[in-house]
Amino acid sequence: MDTRIEMPAEPLNFMEEFDSALHEVQNQAQGSTLPQTTKPLIQRVSPHLLDMKADFQKCFEPRLVALGPFHHDKPKFQRAERSKLKFAARFVHDSGTNRDDLLDKIKAQIDDLRKCYKPEDVEAYDNDKLARVLFVDGCAVLCAVRYGVEGKFDELNTKADLLIYLQPMDTVIEMPAEPLNFMEEEMKEFDSALHEVQNQEQQQAQGSTPPQTTKPLIQRVSPHLLDMKADFQKCFEPRLVALGPLHHGNPRFQRAEQSKLKFAARFVHVSGTNRDDLFDKVKAQIDDLRKCYKPEDIEAYDNDKLAWMLFVDGCAVLCAVRYGMEGKFDELNTKADLLVFAQLDLFLLENQLPYKLLKILIGSAKDPQIWEQSITDFIDQNLMTNIYQKRKHVDDDRDYAHLLERLRDELLTGEEMKINNSKIVGDKDYAHLLERLRDELLTGEEMKIYNSKIGGILLSCGDSRKHRKTFRSIKELKESGIHVKPSTTNNLKDISFYCNFLGTLMMPRLLVDDSTASKFLNLVALEMCRDFKNDFEVTSYLCFMDTLIDSADDVKELRVTGILHNYFGSDEEVANLFNKMSRDLVPDQGRYENVIKEIHKYCNNPWTDALAQVYYTHFSTPWTVLAFIGAIIGLLFSAIQAYFSLPQNRNG
Repeated sequence: MDTRIEMPAEPLNFMEEFDSALHEVQNQAQGSTLPQTTKPLIQRVSPHLLDMKADFQKCFEPRLVALGPFHHDKPKFQRAERSKLKFAARFVHDSGTNRDDLLDKIKAQIDDLRKCYKPEDVEAYDNDKLARVLFVDGCAVLCAVRYGVEGKFDELNTKADLLIYLQPMDTVIEMPAEPLNFMEEEMKEFDSALHEVQNQEQQQAQGSTPPQTTKPLIQRVSPHLLDMKADFQKCFEPRLVALGPLHHGNPRFQRAEQSKLKFAARFVHVSGTNRDDLFDKVKAQIDDLRKCYKPEDIEAYDNDKLAWMLFVDGCAVLCAVRYGMEGKFDELNTKADLLVFAQLDLFLLENQLPYKLLKILIGSAKDPQIWEQSITDFIDQNLMTNIYQKRKHVDDDRDYAHLLERLRDELLTGEEMKINNSKIVGDKDYAHLLERLRDELLTGEEMKIYNSKIGGILLSCGDSRKHRKTFRSIKELKESGIHVKPSTTNNLKDISFYCNFLGTLMMPRLLVDDSTASKFLNLVALEMCRDFKNDFEVTSYLCFMDTLIDSADDVKELRVTGILHNYFGSDEEVANLFNKMSRDLVPDQGRYENVIKEIHKYCNNPWTDALAQVYYTHFSTPWTVLAFIGAIIGLLFSAIQAYFSLPQNRNG
């Protein structure tokens, strides 16, 4: 397994090599042993191992950030260099040290630090440059680790940067190939980052914090996510229709342009508005609508062209949604187009329209409540957790960024909500429908269920340290005595565990069909947007489901208990779907921490383990219950017979 060293092409002088090796052996035999190092150098992975594990190549390469000299100056990691400077400056500030003094201490030890690497790996770095690389990287690591462990992401006001730095989840942006100047320019950048940290501290001390954006821009899917999910490429691309500027003009979608014009004209006619007046309202807001996109994505469109595009697309979406919800496809005479248009392409991150645009158009209609209700019904129909189509909603007056945000909002909203819940009621500034969908999935009150007195006593008994078990799948949880039941809400966060005699894991129901992967992965892409402040709830849910689903047996158990409603394919196909969707994603580790901790506590308890064995031996099926009752009756009759067979009882 050791390293294969490339040798010159000339034939070796084997006699000289042999004599040299023989001389070394003789020296060792005479008692002079070569020094053995116990501290390994920081070095590259063995080429032989890389060759053997070609399928795991990405496991040996940095995904986003380069630390130390090996991958320094590579273009794909240049974006992270800016984040490292911020974290290094934060460390210098928090530790109460001085940049120059700290750097001088590194320089004083640079000869010893060089010995941690092979000479050929650091020969391109003089002492000053190597010291600066190690200084910035070391300070950044300490800051990132501390703030990550203490859960102080918000204090940095650079949550997205920090999460990217700690977790391999976000976008890798290609930067110019020129290496960073780690001399005077680098020190100036460090001082700038330090000055920013000091300003933040002063603002926090005065009670004013820098504004955080909660409304993400409509943007392209992270290249890093696209690379991780190459098998799901089609989930991020429009199938029939392009909405907005990101895919506009693509020849693949020209056929749908005519359909969009028909739907837009239908909206203008049915809503009782006038084309020119409606278009003028969109043009009047075009500066604000431009801010919903990255400048480079719309630089090819002047205000008139962008306004017309958004006008047509927005009217077409509202028409398609309403006629779809009311079952009036035949009136449009384009049933097939409309079905695909409404169901497959409206929740793609790159296909979102500003929610503000939809509000402008709806507000201009003579019956805005009907159009808004059609949006609400459309979100309901597309909620993966809304099995029975009966639920309460978030406030429709929230200002979403786009449809995807609204879908997320609905996914995070529980069905059983208190009316006075301040987290539900109020204005929400949504970016688009996808964000609303996400919030619907995640917002809302979570059920709080506690252990019964008996369950609490059981969990408190016994020394759980003697029985270390971990759990992975639903099947293994069942073997440990844990039942799975559907919760009464549609909230993806509503996952809880409690113990009576046996353990119970409660989870929201989930519908799995051909659109599930597309919706989930676009919600993941939304959560990975750098300008979207969130806790990765949908990503964490997918990763949690991955821990529970290992095989078709796990899917079957979830299906039998009413949690999974499978319209996708076989149980094995569903298991593979969840395993692939969650692969390489990094969740919020604290999202389900309490649930996992309680399950571990239950599984590691010898009393609950014994109780589970008794239950599955005697009470898991009607036949085992009957057999157990029969055995008890048999023992009872045997005892009675033995009692009356005693001499004193027989004589009496």
